[in-house]
Amino acid sequence: MSIAKELHFDVLMTDVKVQAQSKVFEILAQEAAPVCGVDADVLYSVFDKNAEDRTFSLEDGVAIFDVKSTQIKTPALAMMTFDRDIAFNTMDGKSVNIMAAVLSPQSCGPVHLQRLANVSRVLRSHDLCTALREVDNTDAMRALFMPTQDWMLAA
Repeated sequence: MSIAKELHFDVLMTDVKVQAQSKVFEILAQEAAPVCGVDADVLYSVFDKNAEDRTFSLEDGVAIFDVKSTQIKTPALAMMTFDRDIAFNTMDGKSVNIMAAVLSPQSCGPVHLQRLANVSRVLRSHDLCTALREVDNTDAMRALFMPTQDWMLAA
């Protein structure tokens, strides 16, 4: 399986203007629901239930939201950047300005873990995170995840 396939982000959002974690999950649920094959309100409920113990901070204001649920019908990857640091209920309590979400049906097991590991690995690139903070549209963000990018080759 190639990295390019593993890191196809279904939902990309740049410079999201929010002030609270709950609003982040509300927006993410609206955008990811059609991809995941579930109603946005149901997906938001899944996010709200899992927010506390499934949001992991990497470093430099980057977090990964990791959710497996029987409510999710189709797996999805999402990437969001925020216009400011957002206080998140992460394990280390640090604010974030970049968040990836790995959303999977409960039955995805090892595939979910592989996708989570790939996202985590690529987001450890300081250069990628700097570039993510500088993009101002989803096309530019999508280009950052092309397989020819150095951080993608390292992943």
